Amino acid sequence: MTPQQQAQQWLRDNCLILDTETTGLGEDAEIVEIAVIDTTGKILLNTLVRPLSVIPTSAVAIHGITNEMLTDAPSWPEVCSKFYPIISGRKIVIYNSEYDTRLLDQTNDNWCIKTHFSIGRPVFECAMLAYAEFYGQKSERGGYKWQKLTAAAEQQGVIIEGTPHRALSDCLTTLGVIKAMAGENTPNFSARILDELSHAAEVAAWEPRAHDAVVEAKRIIKHQDEIINLLKGGRIGIGQHIAELKESAEKQRQRIEHLEPYKAGVISIINACNETYPNFAPFSEDDVLRIVDLIKVDDLPFGDERGLEELDEARELIEVQNRQLDEWERTFRRQEVLLQQAKEKSQQLEACLGKALAFMKGAAEDTSFINWLEKTADSLTTKERNK
Repeated sequence: MTPQQQAQQWLRDNCLILDTETTGLGEDAEIVEIAVIDTTGKILLNTLVRPLSVIPTSAVAIHGITNEMLTDAPSWPEVCSKFYPIISGRKIVIYNSEYDTRLLDQTNDNWCIKTHFSIGRPVFECAMLAYAEFYGQKSERGGYKWQKLTAAAEQQGVIIEGTPHRALSDCLTTLGVIKAMAGENTPNFSARILDELSHAAEVAAWEPRAHDAVVEAKRIIKHQDEIINLLKGGRIGIGQHIAELKESAEKQRQRIEHLEPYKAGVISIINACNETYPNFAPFSEDDVLRIVDLIKVDDLPFGDERGLEELDEARELIEVQNRQLDEWERTFRRQEVLLQQAKEKSQQLEACLGKALAFMKGAAEDTSFINWLEKTADSLTTKERNK
């Protein structure tokens, strides 16, 4: 599973997001603040916690929580009575889950608390590890380099709400990073970066072709975002129509099953009449109404001139709907392919933006970047016009 798929699953499952602030980093540290939200941003828990030990000045300098602020705060056992029922049996996503889960265990040990879950133990997953792979910066020790939460927010254009390094603010920032990984924030972030590039191009008096390349990239990304939204809307509409067609086809199938025994009975009567009276003109299905009148069958589902034609029409209708269903499903698959192509093109444009951002941050002397940007923008423009 890719980091993007992982983030999309977290949002789809409405996982919980947790963050803590503590008295330090060591083995004797304990929790002084804890917050839990869901993926809609709803606050499920947000409270200070009165610790057994004092908060050192080094920790106060990071999160700003002082000993005086905790005088009237609930103790950890009091918080646990609300905290554990919330997370019981749920999937919990934490930015650096190894640290926060260790502090949960340490705080429990300090207060001699044994955890009890009414539904089941929660599952903890780490957003920091997923984001490291998503961002893709290689580490000298192998694998991917971990990014601080504030750095991840800056890299993805996530606006930090509240005070950084406070539990609730960090929960909301983690949610923003998860949404960015899932692809929900990309269009707005791209547009904002391109606005900055356009402004920088004007201030720095870039060569006109480079400035035009940035403007054209902005137009393409905006158009691409519109295409993706249209494709998503079309995919939802097609899915709903397919469901309606399947439901209608099932009703027609049940109707045919209901009519079949009657048709078989009537045809057997016709055949018996033809065999019994061979000297008379043979009966056909068109004579069914006369036969029905003679045998006085009151429970037949038809009693007018349409008779068995209703059964044949039902068969024809279900065949038409099946053909229409097949066509819609083919259209649905084509939409899926187009949506994937649009997403791949957006990723290509994101790579262009990444290099452009790097250029803004200090690679001003690297003229090769301008050449690359011009070439990439020209290529994308050509593809867009061909399409």
